[in-house]
Amino acid sequence: MDHKSLRLSEDYLARIQEILKKRNNGEGISDYDYCKKAVPESRIRDAQASLPDAGVSLRDCAILDGDSFEDTPSVKAIKDFILKPKETWCLVLAGQPGRGKSIAAAYWLKRLAYDWLVKRFEDGEESMGQRSIFTGQHWWSAQEVGRVSSHDAQLSILMNRDNLVIDDLGTEYLDTKGHTLHRLDEMITRRYSNYKRTVITTNLNMEGFQKRYGNRIFSRIGDGGVFHGVTNKSLRV
Repeated sequence: MDHKSLRLSEDYLARIQEILKKRNNGEGISDYDYCKKAVPESRIRDAQASLPDAGVSLRDCAILDGDSFEDTPSVKAIKDFILKPKETWCLVLAGQPGRGKSIAAAYWLKRLAYDWLVKRFEDGEESMGQRSIFTGQHWWSAQEVGRVSSHDAQLSILMNRDNLVIDDLGTEYLDTKGHTLHRLDEMITRRYSNYKRTVITTNLNMEGFQKRYGNRIFSRIGDGGVFHGVTNKSLRV
């Protein structure tokens, strides 16, 4: 594993170095090779592998680790969201296709994976037990969410995951009897009530979002959540 492939782990490694300094009575430990030995590469691979396990596409994982990844407005919104208190339970990244919303959501999950590893290292548990913060699916497309029934165990997963991404909300099929909207309302209400952190990406603007999902869902997101309009130029041209 070369240094380039650890692009997004540089912050993680720097934080680990600070922990190593404290363990070493404050003496400086700045050599990269030493740090890489002190933090088993298997743990770094675990963090990287946890993204596909959580549902992030291999394409998005490759972009996160590649030279094309950049600090887009959506990524900056994610960084602000990370620093918010738990009451800021939801971030909606809303904008036209190709603006980097989904990559930013994937970046959020990767940061969670590395922050969790840092905490494990601080607690002296970096070599024990659970491989990753993610157990099961944490990234759901809107189409997947739309196919979940009221009697499906997956609805409980969607309601109770501590951290959840719903990608491309607005592309799911809404049945004429309102069953899909009812399940979305149930899920959003549970997550809102229990401060379950949620990132939603959508091509809808605020007005279109409210019209499609109604005042009840919209008000839940507005109460403590952030509706962030993404207006930068397309990254695909």
